[in-house]
Amino acid sequence: MVTKIETSMPAAAAAAVQPLDSGSDGPGRAAIQPRGDARARGRSLPRYAAAAVALLTCAAPNLSRAENGSWDLWLAPYLWGLSMKGEVGVGHHEADVDVPFSDIVKDLDFGLMVFLDARKDRVGFFLNPIVSRVSSEETVHGLGVKATNDSAIVAAGAYYRLIETHWDAAASRRFILEPYVGARWNWLRAKIEVNRVGEAEDTVDWLDPIVGARVLFDLSPRWDLALAADYGGFGVGSDWAWNAQAFLGYHFEVGGHDAVLRVGYRALSQDYSTGSGDSRFVWDITQQGPVLGLAVRF
Repeated sequence: MVTKIETSMPAAAAAAVQPLDSGSDGPGRAAIQPRGDARARGRSLPRYAAAAVALLTCAAPNLSRAENGSWDLWLAPYLWGLSMKGEVGVGHHEADVDVPFSDIVKDLDFGLMVFLDARKDRVGFFLNPIVSRVSSEETVHGLGVKATNDSAIVAAGAYYRLIETHWDAAASRRFILEPYVGARWNWLRAKIEVNRVGEAEDTVDWLDPIVGARVLFDLSPRWDLALAADYGGFGVGSDWAWNAQAFLGYHFEVGGHDAVLRVGYRALSQDYSTGSGDSRFVWDITQQGPVLGLAVRF
């Protein structure tokens, strides 16, 4: 029989900072170095919390030519092949985190990344939900231990097409500037199950306001360059958070719909902390890596 152990998120994560096996990291495992009194060998829960949230936020949508008075709708599923580096702290324990994309994919149970964009004339809205589950199983001192992390990051906001002009003599190549405001909600659920002992779980979440802008240059009738950056947190959620991304896009048609294949690179950095003493939680992580996505117009 498994007995459920009610605990707090810091307590659950603090337990996970302890080694889940007695051996050192083997080839292909994330390099998580101990800091202070905390030892983080093997597959610790903070690492998987990092890995879960690593499948995180925002492929730039296509900035399209919408007909006046009509809604311009785009759906863009994508993959962010990121790695993570930084620091996770729980209670009095801290650990350096260095997680390659190969480790994240290996332990990924499921993930969803999609970008939705809707614009009418100069005003538009965007929604970027990301959901994932990462889990691992180990044997520690003869007991089976399973660590599971569910995570969600949802970015949403509104933008205004401040500038739309042409930058070439033939007036065939556009320059577009769109400032935006919004928020990015971050949610983590951590669970540890130990056979014949019990289980512990809890959640932590925070909301970051964001302010940014995105830019598009038409390079040719089929190729464009999309850039975006934002800054947020402002002490409301994270102390600070920044995001920057650049994408090269190729325009074509699929099934009678306009489409854009995008490839590029994105970096997201967050410095969040809450609580003190045993209830302290720190998330100081930078996530970065290549992005591949397909945006389709409806």
